[in-house]
Amino acid sequence: MSSKDKKESPTEKKAAPIAADLAVERRGAEIWVRLEFANVSRETQWLDAVNGCLKGYVDNDVFGISTGDDDKVRYVGPRVYRQPTAPSDLVALAPDESKAVELRLDEVYAFAAKGRCVISYRAYHGDADKGGLLLVRSNGVDFSLG
Repeated sequence: MSSKDKKESPTEKKAAPIAADLAVERRGAEIWVRLEFANVSRETQWLDAVNGCLKGYVDNDVFGISTGDDDKVRYVGPRVYRQPTAPSDLVALAPDESKAVELRLDEVYAFAAKGRCVISYRAYHGDADKGGLLLVRSNGVDFSLG
């Protein structure tokens, strides 16, 4: 059977076209992340500038942060309520292209003074008019708070 004739099984998953890689670092008392998006597909993908924090700040609860006790670290930053995503909100990511941003998280999440936590990123990206939205998730990073 040729690959053209082969049908995908309902349980078979396709690779996500946008990969997200997260790194965490402490700078004094501050907690910073470096979030890098990479287009691993053969077609242009679209990043939502707000959900991707591409302007260098966090405007939405897009990081999942949990403690060793599986308690969620509370988001205390702004919540941006906006109209549906417009074309001007989208940033093109060409095949094999990547974009990275550094973000300070301790200003927008209520971290405990000590302990461990796991930080990951998850948010929707894409163009609803051109193929729909895609949930982009990063790796999880185990991080010591002090």
